[in-house]
Amino acid sequence: MSPTWLEAQRQRADQRFREVGFPDGRSEAFKYTSLKGLKSIEEAAAQAPRELPLPQLGRPRLAFVDGEVITDELPEQIGAGPLSEVVDALEGQLGQLLGDEGHGLAALNLARFRDGLFLHIKEGASGPVEIHLAQGITGGTCSYRHFIKLEAGTQADILVTTQGQVAATAHLNEVAEVFLGAGAQLDLTWVHRADDGLITTQELVVQQQQNSRLNINLFALRAGTLRHGIRVDQVGEDASVRLAGLSLAESNEHADYHLDLHHKAPRGRSAQCFRGLVNKGGRVVVSGKVTVIESAGGSDANQSLRGLLLEPGAEWDARPQLEIYTDEVSASHGATVGNLDAEALFFLRSRGLDEVVSRRILAAAFAREIPDHVGDTRISSLLRAAVDERLDAMLSAPE
Repeated sequence: MSPTWLEAQRQRADQRFREVGFPDGRSEAFKYTSLKGLKSIEEAAAQAPRELPLPQLGRPRLAFVDGEVITDELPEQIGAGPLSEVVDALEGQLGQLLGDEGHGLAALNLARFRDGLFLHIKEGASGPVEIHLAQGITGGTCSYRHFIKLEAGTQADILVTTQGQVAATAHLNEVAEVFLGAGAQLDLTWVHRADDGLITTQELVVQQQQNSRLNINLFALRAGTLRHGIRVDQVGEDASVRLAGLSLAESNEHADYHLDLHHKAPRGRSAQCFRGLVNKGGRVVVSGKVTVIESAGGSDANQSLRGLLLEPGAEWDARPQLEIYTDEVSASHGATVGNLDAEALFFLRSRGLDEVVSRRILAAAFAREIPDHVGDTRISSLLRAAVDERLDAMLSAPE
């Protein structure tokens, strides 16, 4: 039984969802992702694989798979586990960043979420901790809600794996609220693999206090239909955030990233670095917006959005945007799209490599920048191998 305050929030959210429904092309934030298929999906239990694909990193660890704690080695000053077990104590905090007035999918999540990850690292906890969060779905629709709070001076590495193995259309709807205290450091790596029938909608909202550091790396190794929204509010001075992503998409796969970074305090730093390799029939969209308000002087913001089209019929859409309301700022943005370099292909072919191998080498070199920036070298190495494996499948010679 949910507490009274949560039931009231759920009812308001449900009413809002009934009013606004699923987002469609009339919403600028969902202009490039069609969600028409969601109306016919019934609610069902989600299921995730019981194995964790990435190894332990030698730090205190929590493994949380499909709402169930599998491994818990965390010290006492860290609260972690299913959100359902602690939700009574989150009045005034759950929904604080997103509220009841979000888009229809956010309202649907608040109204119907069953469970999710709760992580609260209290001030004084020593050393970084490792969190593995795995979720998946085999059919129907399911909502997860995650609440993450790092108090002043604490650190965490969070690895999220999303997998979908569906025979028909299914919907995974996630919302995560993250609070970073003064000097807190969070590294978040999100690895997504999905069959064509899975529609995944994810919303991540982060509030940063002074001197906090946020590093997010997103990997769509198989996209299905993926729409990932990220909003970061830097409310404390000298905060920094780096958002990086790599999408590998081919026939019937669609990945749409909607990034919204707000510099609200002096000397904030932000960087967006997204790469997409798109094969025939695939589409990747990156909309990256940075807003620097008048009181956020000394901020530094840059964007780099690059797409590589592997075959005719592939699509990469990049939409860098800057809104700056102060002269005391350093800002830059760039967006490019192109094909594999013909001269580089010719050079490799002239050295005795066939066309398939040459294309793989160039594509892998383009993609490697993103996994190389993942902080832990073991995770970085595994991601490079996973990317290479996926590229081998996308670029293999036709039989």
